[in-house]
Amino acid sequence: MRRPQGTGRRPQGSAKEDKLGEKQMERQAEDRAIGESLTDEAVFSLSEEDDARFREAVQIGIEQAERGEFIEEEEMDARVARMLRGKE
Repeated sequence: MRRPQGTGRRPQGSAKEDKLGEKQMERQAEDRAIGESLTDEAVFSLSEEDDARFREAVQIGIEQAERGEFIEEEEMDARVARMLRGKE
């Protein structure tokens, strides 16, 4: 028995429709590439800012230590515990 024509096949679009589909896919690919680039740039920027803050904090700590400004171990333990609770 012969299969009715067109059954089980995807309808073919016109050349114009195919061209529009290709352009849309190209545009979506470009949009994705731009989004990925912006994401990478934001992460790198945050990393530089975090690095700068960390280095500044370390320098402040070094200067305090050089002046003999220390805190007791119990106070440091309490500060670390507060910092860790804040990240949960």
